[in-house]
Amino acid sequence: MAQPTPFHTGEQAAQRLAGTTESAASGGAFIRKAMPDQHRAFFADLPFLVVSGAGMDGRVWVSILEGPGGSSRRPTRPV
Repeated sequence: MAQPTPFHTGEQAAQRLAGTTESAASGGAFIRKAMPDQHRAFFADLPFLVVSGAGMDGRVWVSILEGPGGSSRRPTRPV
C-alpha cells in the first residue's frame, strides 16, 4: 500500500523526472499549516501575488495579480 503524501500525481511525476522522489518523501516536514512571520512579511512586500484554485470540474487555474510592493496584506496568524 502506498504511503500517504501531500503531493498530487503531477508533483509526484515531476519529482520522479527530477530524481528527487526520495528527498520529497519528507514533504510533511516542510509543509506547514501556518506561514512563519518572516515569510509573511516577505510575501506581503512583493509587487505581485500568485493565486490559484480549482473549478467544479477539477481544472486548476493560476493568475498573477500585480501592484506596488506592499499592496497585499497578510492575515493575522490563527490562534
